Amino acid sequence: MQNKLKYPVETFPEYGNRSDYPTALDQTDTPNYWDGFENIISEHIPELSGLLPEMNSWSEDARMYGTQSGDRIETWNNDIDCIIDIRKINYELILATLDIAKRMNCLLVIHGSGRLIEPEIKLLREEILNSNSAKFITDPEGYITGNRK
Repeated sequence: MQNKLKYPVETFPEYGNRSDYPTALDQTDTPNYWDGFENIISEHIPELSGLLPEMNSWSEDARMYGTQSGDRIETWNNDIDCIIDIRKINYELILATLDIAKRMNCLLVIHGSGRLIEPEIKLLREEILNSNSAKFITDPEGYITGNRK
């Protein structure tokens, strides 16, 4: 989720599938979109932490909730990452996350495309249905071979 007050753009390229942007392990050049808004994240950590059980974090800079192989929320000082396991959709989690994003006055940044969307279920549904993950789940062989049904 990113704050819509600070960056009125359509995409954040560093969240797309581009090899020329920093990876998750090398984010020294990635801008802090939450600069000046860090307290917004800390104010909502109790709410976010109530959505999924806390898990061991691989970084001392982040608190993580959920599971590594399923739904997960990561809270950082400059980012909140929500990973939705579309193999088994948790509607309550999605609706609660969208509600928190709305109250935080945030937009969602879609990983893979970097597109910014309002925290609305119809828009998120469209992004999920058009995602590579959904295409793979629907037709794994066709996705890999490029001969989708």
